[in-house]
Amino acid sequence: MRVHDFAKYFFDLALSVFWIYVPMFVFGLRNSDSAVIFWFIDVVSLAVVLYYLHAVGAHSIYSNRK
Repeated sequence: MRVHDFAKYFFDLALSVFWIYVPMFVFGLRNSDSAVIFWFIDVVSLAVVLYYLHAVGAHSIYSNRK
């Protein structure tokens, strides 16, 4: 695996952790009944953001350089 590919996967993982888990703790939804609904909305919005980053190359690590 090239360093460039590893950087993309690491960025996706870091963004996912912060996107999903930080709001859960900030809003106190860890043990709430609405946590499942919030988690679902969060995962869908994360998927849209990651798709956009991959599709348009908005972030420098998503460039098509070989």
